[in-house]
Amino acid sequence: MHTGSHLITAANFCMNGKFAVAGTYDGRCIFYDTEHLKYHTQIHVRSRHGKNRGRKISSVEPLPGEDKLLVTSNDSRVRLYNLKDHTLSCKYKGCLNTSSQIRATFSRDGRFIICGSEDNNIYIWQTHHDISKLSSGRRDRNEYYESFSAHSSQVTAAVFAPVPGISVDEGLRDVGQMMVAADYQGCIKVYVNSDRL
Repeated sequence: MHTGSHLITAANFCMNGKFAVAGTYDGRCIFYDTEHLKYHTQIHVRSRHGKNRGRKISSVEPLPGEDKLLVTSNDSRVRLYNLKDHTLSCKYKGCLNTSSQIRATFSRDGRFIICGSEDNNIYIWQTHHDISKLSSGRRDRNEYYESFSAHSSQVTAAVFAPVPGISVDEGLRDVGQMMVAADYQGCIKVYVNSDRL
């Protein structure tokens, strides 16, 4: 008997199109070989100690230029998996995502991760943090983030602009990172991280 747990809630291609990955309602990422259209493997996205049974996958996003996959799920975690051995590289904490279809994405250069949140904020993490600069900490966990209040309701989408810059009367001018965010009420805002304006 099938329940709604096998429902596909996210999909994308990874490893330069070699695999298609489907995220499910019960917290699995299932990989299919695109050349032969066959099942390859799967990852159960859940806490290491099995405290959660696996929560809905709300997005899957490949890291540009690397064999890694960013997975957003409804346990308020964003995880980066190494696709060579299907191990967890890092877990990013901070945002609140218990029931929404919120997705984390990378900056164009892959150095940062941005994600909306049910607490009306935008969260930004460095993709790779230098653990040697910290007095203590785990290599597979990143709780160091920047956040700011972005909207008056849940931030359902947040992305970095594909090209850092802004259009003005004189043409395109480099102003640093630009972000676009949308909320549950349909409001869209543009943010610029720059001290040069």
